[in-house]
Amino acid sequence: MLKHAVKLTWVILCSIGTVFTWPVLWALAKITGCWWIPLTFGSALTILVLSFDLGGSIHTAVPKNTTEHTDVGLIWDLNPDQFPIGFCLTQMTVVALTSSIMMGTCAAWYYSALSAAVWPSENRALRWRPPFIIVVIVIPVASTVLQMGFTIRHNAYVQIGYDGTACDVTEPMWPKLFGYGASSLAYITPCLFFTLFAFNRLQRTMRAHQIIWTDITKQSSYNLGTRMDVPNSPSSPQHLRSENDISVVRLGDQSAHHSTVDVHVHTESPVDNNVTSHLECDVSSYGSPPVPAFPNLPPRPSSSLIAGVWRLQLFLLAFVVICTLLTLPTLVSITQHRGPREFGTDHIAGILVSWATVGIFGIDYQHTI
Repeated sequence: MLKHAVKLTWVILCSIGTVFTWPVLWALAKITGCWWIPLTFGSALTILVLSFDLGGSIHTAVPKNTTEHTDVGLIWDLNPDQFPIGFCLTQMTVVALTSSIMMGTCAAWYYSALSAAVWPSENRALRWRPPFIIVVIVIPVASTVLQMGFTIRHNAYVQIGYDGTACDVTEPMWPKLFGYGASSLAYITPCLFFTLFAFNRLQRTMRAHQIIWTDITKQSSYNLGTRMDVPNSPSSPQHLRSENDISVVRLGDQSAHHSTVDVHVHTESPVDNNVTSHLECDVSSYGSPPVPAFPNLPPRPSSSLIAGVWRLQLFLLAFVVICTLLTLPTLVSITQHRGPREFGTDHIAGILVSWATVGIFGIDYQHTI
């Protein structure tokens, strides 16, 4: 029999994590300009946790000297065997549907962010795409309908004799394979394959950027050295305009009866391009330039791929761990031919999914991908 304190602690941790998740999701939406992912994920998480909270304690004051049973207010105390059948079926449906929606949203989130690095585009990376309707709507609805249909048909919703924190598929447990008990593998498997493909492609792209950057650096160094090798004095003397270049021509006769008009004609020798180049080089030789030697040279590309997408990989790691923890209890119970566990790794996954967004993006969401 699972202690009530453990159940209550679990519900409180999930609830607090959900409350702290919303500010982070709001900040992510403001920074990225994408609202559908935070709103979908946050709404599904909130509904999921509320379904757990509604199974909490609803106490009714009963006189001590009264022996008759009262139906005003149910003392559920997170005991699923005391839940009404209608509420129990509703809770099972909500848990299956919202869990699948969150997993589908995370899969779309991860694909959008990583594909923006693999195939850069002018469009917003986290925009809604029509194919996402499959993982966010179609698969969650279909898996929930299948799970609940087989659960009701085989009376696997009866909670008598089982203890836990919420209503769950009891026996047989194989209908749960259509829900988060196994469908989570359908989300993380494509993400893992896409990660291998993306890393291979990004690694080749980074190598190409390294080669191009090295070639540009060498070419820029060569051009600067060629300009600096111009001799200090030109081979043929050239002079600039001076006072001696002014010619004076007098118009009119020498008689005193006429005034003399002086026309000053400025003649200047053309300045050779070599002299201009020589002057430009001399200016930079008097001291360190105030600008970088190669102001138009792009920054050196990073040599570490993990350093560039570390937050995405942390996101994928959390996604894989949570989905695995959700799947393990179902697979173990089916192989051992037993009912659901009172407190298993799926309960730990519930706490992690409530706090994952805060842990991954809440610390420094200004640099979120």
